[in-house]
Amino acid sequence: MALQYVDNRDGCECSIAGLQDSTGRAMGLMPHPERFLLPRHHYDKDWAGNEDWGWGYFLFKSAFDALK
Repeated sequence: MALQYVDNRDGCECSIAGLQDSTGRAMGLMPHPERFLLPRHHYDKDWAGNEDWGWGYFLFKSAFDALK
């Protein structure tokens, strides 16, 4: 298990928020980072993000920059 929810909103087993394989190279996250490319996509409509991009964008950008 890679990550656990602090506040288990969706009731998943053992509060699992992320999994990875034994090599650490393959990882799955919940909620899906591609779902939050823009702040308006965030599930919490009261979220006061003032950025042009949501946190999912920054996750993918950092991976892209690391591979570049």
